[in-house]
Amino acid sequence: MRLISTEQTNFCQFRYAKYQFAPGMTLILGRNGSGKSNLVKGVYASVTGDFGRNDGVKTDNICQYAPPNEPARIKSVIEHGGTVLEITRNLRPATTRLVIRPADGASETVITKTAEANDAIINILGVSGRMLADYVFVDQWSIFDFLSMMPAERAKAFQRLFRTEHAEALWKSVG
Repeated sequence: MRLISTEQTNFCQFRYAKYQFAPGMTLILGRNGSGKSNLVKGVYASVTGDFGRNDGVKTDNICQYAPPNEPARIKSVIEHGGTVLEITRNLRPATTRLVIRPADGASETVITKTAEANDAIINILGVSGRMLADYVFVDQWSIFDFLSMMPAERAKAFQRLFRTEHAEALWKSVG
């Protein structure tokens, strides 16, 4: 999965912020309170539909400076295996819109039901929501948690992350 862009409107401290990401690794630097963590949490929320990483309920993530009639949303564009996903999660009004542009050039699909959008994203990415939470969108203070795992836990995490259960099944079938 590659993050192409995110646009956050009236989310946390962002009245409006748009970021484009180049291929490869991205480093986000800034002062305390400047929005680094909320930027990542916003992308996580747009991809998974889970706003639970911030305190409170979903509407608590609306910027306190936003007038009551202005929309609050996060729009992220990701690419995976050539398929482009444009995901918009609105906090106000609470709606979801997922546009899927397949790699094979087939016509795009638009999904507006949250549960269907979440399922489609997980299906396209080929990983569970837990995998995204534990290994893709890692809080800054948790990035090295795997080092404190017991060896058996670390082996299970490695197996989940790299899907080595398929290799193990193949090994057993070959004998």
